[in-house]
Amino acid sequence: MEATMSASDDYVYLKGGLTVSLPVLQVLWRVEDRGVRFRLDGDDIIVNPKELMTDDDRAKLRRWKLHVRALIDYQAPGVS
Repeated sequence: MEATMSASDDYVYLKGGLTVSLPVLQVLWRVEDRGVRFRLDGDDIIVNPKELMTDDDRAKLRRWKLHVRALIDYQAPGVS
């Protein structure tokens, strides 16, 4: 995922115009580093394997659900 930082370290602007909070990206990166993968099923976020998620991970992902969904669905322009 290619990202550029703004003058504010709180948000990251991705190619194609998606803007997300840096803290949600950091949570997703940490969880993905442990081997967790995400996908969307309608409005639901499917996490696999769930056992690798902590209660803190779950709380943060619930807090940032709209950003998480946008990131899971994100396709960088020109990438297939």
